[in-house]
Amino acid sequence: MVRFDGYRRSPPLPSPKQQWQLLLWVLLLGMVAIVPQWFLARRSSSPVHSNHVMQESVVADGISVSLRENNGTQVQEAGSGSSQDKRGQTLPLEERLARLDFSSVSDDAPFRSKEKGPWFGTLQILQDVSAAELWRAPAQRVTFAQLYRRPGDYRGKLVEFRGRVMGVFPLHAPPNDVGISQYYQLWVCPEEENDPIVVYCLRLPEHFPRGERISEPAAIRGVFFKRWAYQAKDGLRFAPVVLAPSIRWEPIITQSPLPAESPPNPLVAVVVAAVLTVLFLWYVLRVREKRLFPKTSGSSDHQSVLRQANADDNQDRNENATAKSTEFLAK
Repeated sequence: MVRFDGYRRSPPLPSPKQQWQLLLWVLLLGMVAIVPQWFLARRSSSPVHSNHVMQESVVADGISVSLRENNGTQVQEAGSGSSQDKRGQTLPLEERLARLDFSSVSDDAPFRSKEKGPWFGTLQILQDVSAAELWRAPAQRVTFAQLYRRPGDYRGKLVEFRGRVMGVFPLHAPPNDVGISQYYQLWVCPEEENDPIVVYCLRLPEHFPRGERISEPAAIRGVFFKRWAYQAKDGLRFAPVVLAPSIRWEPIITQSPLPAESPPNPLVAVVVAAVLTVLFLWYVLRVREKRLFPKTSGSSDHQSVLRQANADDNQDRNENATAKSTEFLAK
């Protein structure tokens, strides 16, 4: 006897061939989601090479000590460093510098007391000059090698160079007649060079950092003074010395108006690929189940099937009873 009670069998598991196909789909979706993220991550995390070399900063008392040897030395006046001509007009900067006497300056030596005249005479001229006049005056672009090899050609001349300030140290000035109480000693590493140029400047830009572990880009325009001998940690060294009223700070702006985008995370791509794979598998199995086990039309059809089955059973019983009674009468 056949009964139609609506019992549904569990769907069969995918065959080995279908399992391999699903696995290939999973790998394909994972590759599509992960490979672009991997390329973006490598591009955003590429190393940045720096061309700047940190120069060891050496703190030397230099002019602060040596110029105190002779407090009686006076700064040269009037005829050698006057900033006005006979008509009372201001002379150009290069003419004022040309009137200074640098014959007492010695290269390859520490600062000496006899150099106090041209030292403070130069600083007095730079103290009175405006920034506009300083940067408008003609200046020679120089390198460390040029100042080191030919100090006599550049002494007392206006020079200009760019580099990174690696150390800044305030120094007290010895007694003088020009009203200078202190200046700053800067160790500057010129562009594409490793050896430092020592700059003595009267002022620093606002908020300019100080210390021996800094690296700030700047443009320097000042007067070359001498090739200075100083005692470093590894022995005697030589460096060009430039006097300047200030420096032109050129900080690198790293802030952006938009928030910086973080590099893509491969883990997010893996999670997205896994979710898509699960949804895909659910859809495939759902479609397969519908094809194998279609739903019945409704409860009325189910009841009609049951009634037909019961009617068939009753008919079978009646036929059996009739057959038995006929057999009995025949006997």
